[in-house]
Amino acid sequence: MAWLDEILRFVAHARKPDGSLEECRLDADGNLRVVVATDSLEPAWDDSPGFVAHRIVKATSGTLLHLSGYSESSGYLHVFDATALPADGTKPTLAPALLWSGWTIAVPLPPRGRVFKNGIVWAVSTTAEALTLDAAGRAFVNAQRT
Repeated sequence: MAWLDEILRFVAHARKPDGSLEECRLDADGNLRVVVATDSLEPAWDDSPGFVAHRIVKATSGTLLHLSGYSESSGYLHVFDATALPADGTKPTLAPALLWSGWTIAVPLPPRGRVFKNGIVWAVSTTAEALTLDAAGRAFVNAQRT
């Protein structure tokens, strides 16, 4: 069983037999070089520029890790998987967060965040079930995303 011998030799010695290095990279002593890399990006914060009715947090795919803030108007905070503010009538990606004037906002997210394939956009709505943009709605929102 030549293939088993080669696998065991590789696992036990962290190198392939001479003459069959193929994709492996070795250091000067012939040891296998391993590059440790992560596929996650460094999180970044997006803060709204004051109290606004909507905001594009990220116009490309990413993960929403944290969303909190403060509201100066009552309504609902909607979060969408979109690259731009969607049209009225669009259902939010996350469950809407109830906004009370003068209260803080905290949107619960999974420990590793929520993946958005297109982008991350939030808006203040007058209705819970679908977006009805409240142009007079005012919220200051902090969003942590990758």
